[in-house]
Amino acid sequence: MTDLFSTDTMLGIVEDLKVPGNSLLQTYFGNQVTDDTEEIHFDIDNARRRVAPFVSPYLPGKVVEGRGRKVATFKPAYVKDKRVFDPTRPFKRAMGEQVGGGSLTAQERMELILAQELQDQLNMIRRRMELMALETLSTGKVTISGDGYETVVVDFGRDASASPAALSGTARWGQSAADIFTNLLTWALNAQQLCGVVPRNVIVDPETLAAMLQDTTFKAEFNQFNLVNASIAPDVSDAEGLQKVGQARGYTFYTYTGWYVDPADDTEKRVLTSGRVILASSRVDGLQAHGAIKDHDSLASVPYFTKSWLEQDPSVRFLLLQSAPLTVPLRPNATVGVNVL
Repeated sequence: MTDLFSTDTMLGIVEDLKVPGNSLLQTYFGNQVTDDTEEIHFDIDNARRRVAPFVSPYLPGKVVEGRGRKVATFKPAYVKDKRVFDPTRPFKRAMGEQVGGGSLTAQERMELILAQELQDQLNMIRRRMELMALETLSTGKVTISGDGYETVVVDFGRDASASPAALSGTARWGQSAADIFTNLLTWALNAQQLCGVVPRNVIVDPETLAAMLQDTTFKAEFNQFNLVNASIAPDVSDAEGLQKVGQARGYTFYTYTGWYVDPADDTEKRVLTSGRVILASSRVDGLQAHGAIKDHDSLASVPYFTKSWLEQDPSVRFLLLQSAPLTVPLRPNATVGVNVL
């Protein structure tokens, strides 16, 4: 009989589970890489817009330095989700099982419980990575802090001009002197000068979109999508995350909705705070990077490592899912974050 709690079995279950639709993570950090060491290594291209030098045909060629790059190394904190299975659980109705007349055997019930717990563990890790993705796009940095891990700010080297000062007074969007298109053009041109790509995706929360639609100039040019007729599956358009809502002057506008329970104070908070706008390019070339897990049972470099063990007295089984993630933008200047309300 297959050991339900063996590492190989559980890794298979984790890989087969449906990963939640963390839109920012999937859209801007779609490539997944793993490292064979605990450290994550990544390169950031620092090439400048150089031109080839003129020189007399009678003189030797001029020595030109090679294109530059920044090599960074970071040892991420672990995300560790540990759960306890007491021996009575398989003899009680499982979540989703028929009330009052469950027909599952204890073995089948344990398999169902295991799948549900692994799903929840994976969801929690992916939600953590979604928060990291949002912070990376918004600020060009990620702050990592936890038990036994000194707070570290991972700075990806985004230029300070890509984090402009918050709009104030009547210049705020929705106010009398707001100039939304000029703001977007200024920020986009600056990003293009810094990294060579134009960020054209504008990500806002619903309240910010409502304020934008109060602007008569913006509203006149805003081509709002009819989501009923758009080629978006109902289960996607109804879910949390990115929602494409319209276009104007070459920009595509998205709303973002999502919440998380902050472990620091156990309160539910928004992923994207009200009034924060992210201007992003699909060419940010983000990575979901994972350091290797330092564990005697982990023999391969994997994004998630799960294991289980049994304590005999009292009889308790533990379930542990581990990951060492970091969201890395290879073009950190391809995004802009600013408060507009």
